[in-house]
Amino acid sequence: MAAATAPAAAQDGAPYADTPPDAFYAAPVASLAAAGIFAGTECDDGFCPGEPIDRATMAVWTVRVLDRIDPAPVTSTRFADVDASHPHAAFIERFADIGVTRGCGDGTNFCPDGQVTRAQMAVFLSRAYSLPEGPVPSFADMASDAWYAADVAKLTASGITKGCRDGSVFCPDQATTRAQMATFLHRGEVRAKRPCMPASWRHTRASRSLDAGFPLADYAAPSSGRVKLTVLFMDFPDAPATYTTHQEIEPGLQYMERYMEAVSYGRLDLDIEVVHRWLRAANSWESNLEPSTRGNLGLSQATGAESVRLADDDYDFSTTDLVMTIFPSAHFGRGRGLGRAEADGQTLSNFRINTHVGRGPGEPSNWGLIAAHELAHNLGLPDLYPSNWRALPDPPPGERWVRMEFGLMGLRAWLLSSSDSLRWVTPAEMLAWSRWQLGWLDPMQVKCGVGTSSTTVLEPVANPGGGTAMVAIPLNEHEMIVIENRRKLGYDAGTPDTSTNGHPPDQGLMEEGLLVYTVDASLPSGAQPIKIADTGNTQFSGFPVLAVEFPVLSAGESVTVRGHTITVTADSGDNYVVAIEAPA
Repeated sequence: MAAATAPAAAQDGAPYADTPPDAFYAAPVASLAAAGIFAGTECDDGFCPGEPIDRATMAVWTVRVLDRIDPAPVTSTRFADVDASHPHAAFIERFADIGVTRGCGDGTNFCPDGQVTRAQMAVFLSRAYSLPEGPVPSFADMASDAWYAADVAKLTASGITKGCRDGSVFCPDQATTRAQMATFLHRGEVRAKRPCMPASWRHTRASRSLDAGFPLADYAAPSSGRVKLTVLFMDFPDAPATYTTHQEIEPGLQYMERYMEAVSYGRLDLDIEVVHRWLRAANSWESNLEPSTRGNLGLSQATGAESVRLADDDYDFSTTDLVMTIFPSAHFGRGRGLGRAEADGQTLSNFRINTHVGRGPGEPSNWGLIAAHELAHNLGLPDLYPSNWRALPDPPPGERWVRMEFGLMGLRAWLLSSSDSLRWVTPAEMLAWSRWQLGWLDPMQVKCGVGTSSTTVLEPVANPGGGTAMVAIPLNEHEMIVIENRRKLGYDAGTPDTSTNGHPPDQGLMEEGLLVYTVDASLPSGAQPIKIADTGNTQFSGFPVLAVEFPVLSAGESVTVRGHTITVTADSGDNYVVAIEAPA
């Protein structure tokens, strides 16, 4: 299916000139346009959001949303008023094949040019998404025994519609506009993907621990749109800064901003304001140490709050969403997240950079990836590495362990190598699952669940466009199998300028391939809520996490996870074709 191209110039990132970015339908139209859903159904002015949608166009949109591929041409149709030469004949046939339409009137015809009323729309969508039963809403213009009432009940119960006008009526005989239809289809996709959004660990336990579930913690900072980040600097009487604040943030701050905005596919816009002066803590650095959840000592959350208090007299925090406090990397290294501070009548989310003793290189360094990691904690993401990751056995004689981390949050594996130059491998492109948690993957980019068998084209997670970036297979209410395409693109290509606090440069992907992992939303941060799947040459089911080969699948290779066999059947150089066989 070819991506749609708007026939008129779009405005400010909107796909069509007649779909303003602030319209209620702007995001759904943009999402469906990116996936190519509207290709060949646009109008001369662009999208024509206020025009009624006809039944043939609805068949095209619905089939493309559900199948994500155009049907093969047909030589005949079941409907008397749809010739095989009709430009949308194949879609209309597929629309009937999957049980969404039974035709119009007595079923002999389809009425392709007829307008879709809101009552018909309700019936079509309840069938398309197999929506569950719901209580019949008390719309003033809809009888409880109307032929479409049960379908409207399903739509309202699923959150796809709340009625029209002020919500007291449904307007069943009113024509459905193209903007409304796009919005309803997108909401249907959101609802259809809920099985792939397992409930958070926090829902079953009284805990503030982060996890891999949904929704994000209520104390998480906003992860999309414009987010105001204020940067502060603080040193100590016995650990003073030996260089300027400008030197301290170069190049780390720019790297962090560039990374977060890129991996969010532009959905996060960091508005950074830097307060360029070193604040001086009242007490020594040693008096500000506290153990972390991993047991190692670092500068406490109170230091971040102190930096905000010291800056508060001269700085207005009233529009700030996040505060980053930076300590001198001449003395400290690494970082810590999830702090809180009070200023100007609000509670601010704080994370801190250069917090651990003895980790500093003695001069400013690129802590950009570390800062992105700590910022992601404040957005709601957990650590993915195990809390006891240092408990590795001795390697065989002549071999050494190479640490490998997928993504930003520390999805860790270990490779055996005899090379002295290979020590740490970081394919740093953020995991598809983390992007799904943060709302950076659109529901149209996620394939949720499979039947007994399924074939999917997976686009690179670094640059998926409107295609499928992630396959998620629910195993139960809190566990998933996740599949994503890792190419040497973006931050998986390797960025030699990322040497951070004494760590070697990021070497990117060693091999391209399909990454398969399991997600368990019932496990908290540090308890390995995400584990790389066993590809046959590796052992990832428990800890220690060990590998003797790079744990990705290339063309022709398979892995079986919990009865699901995942095979790479083709490699186009960008995309992988993935066949999934589910248990009988």
